Amino acid sequence: MRALRWHGRRDVRLEDVDDAPVPGPDEVRVAVEWCGICGTDLEEYTDGPIIIATEPHPLTGLQAPMIIGHEVSGRVRDVGDGVDGLEPGQLVAIDGLLSCGRCRACREHTPVLCPRWASIGMALPGGLAEQLTVPAHLVVPASAEVASDELALAEPLSVAVRALRRGRLQPEDRVAVLGGGTIGLAVLQVARALGTSRVAVVDPLPFRRDMATRLGAAAAMSPDEDVAEALPDPEGLGPDLVVDCTGIPDGPAAAVSLARPGGRVVLVGISPSATRFDFNSVVLREIDVIGSLSHVYDEDFASAVELISTGRVDTASMITHRVPLERAVEDGIAFLAGLHRSEALKILIRPG
Repeated sequence: MRALRWHGRRDVRLEDVDDAPVPGPDEVRVAVEWCGICGTDLEEYTDGPIIIATEPHPLTGLQAPMIIGHEVSGRVRDVGDGVDGLEPGQLVAIDGLLSCGRCRACREHTPVLCPRWASIGMALPGGLAEQLTVPAHLVVPASAEVASDELALAEPLSVAVRALRRGRLQPEDRVAVLGGGTIGLAVLQVARALGTSRVAVVDPLPFRRDMATRLGAAAAMSPDEDVAEALPDPEGLGPDLVVDCTGIPDGPAAAVSLARPGGRVVLVGISPSATRFDFNSVVLREIDVIGSLSHVYDEDFASAVELISTGRVDTASMITHRVPLERAVEDGIAFLAGLHRSEALKILIRPG
């Protein structure tokens, strides 16, 4: 089969590789229909290795060269012994996170904190291939009426679900989302789906601000505009909840400065470099600063699939490019790494 494999920094190759293995007990082989290019994939291409395994991973035993891609939708091809509830031809999304199941983090139902945590596309073959074989518990069925390209956004949507759950979102909250990329727009839509109408999105790019407006933002503004004015409060305070999805070094400080006294800040974006930060503003205004990493399979990923299946979010509007696998480097990853990335939001690759 054909697959896109990471060999090193700026070295991603379309290659002929062995077919995904026949599923063993409690495994499923999926024919991939769509796989999104994530910011993590881009960072591995431009600055890696960051997360991708370059020596045998402690959980999977695998290492680069690695088939990348973890935002996957497809159809069940065949199932191994002991698999119930999944049948050939069924439309599914892939929750790509694996954990050991034994450590304290796993016992406390926070598998993203497992010290042996792994992900497809990083330590297990991912979805930028014609097929992949994964443990059955990672395969989440979706309504047959859902478009398979829209379902590929279940993974980034699940990141938004977890961020708002970690941020203790309330329907009456005034919410500011910093960064109008895929994750930021997913946060906007999940917040609205959960009953919050006062959501502002801050982004320097007009294209993304326009998209935020179309997706229901109460306001979409550039970083030099006043968010507090866009989310009016009788006492003139800042937002109750600020979600930083920028992934830039100054993002956390900007988020803290916007939040009202006693407010909450959720940090989702991961910056490639560190920055200095004055924590006095956190202490003196009692700001809750909360980190949020990825998602949990049953609480967040399953909720994301349900939101897509019921039409409560619009993932189709966030797809700006659909690219065949043979053009995935030139028109996908390298395109995002170049000067024209401001013209793209979510790029999907079709291996079939």
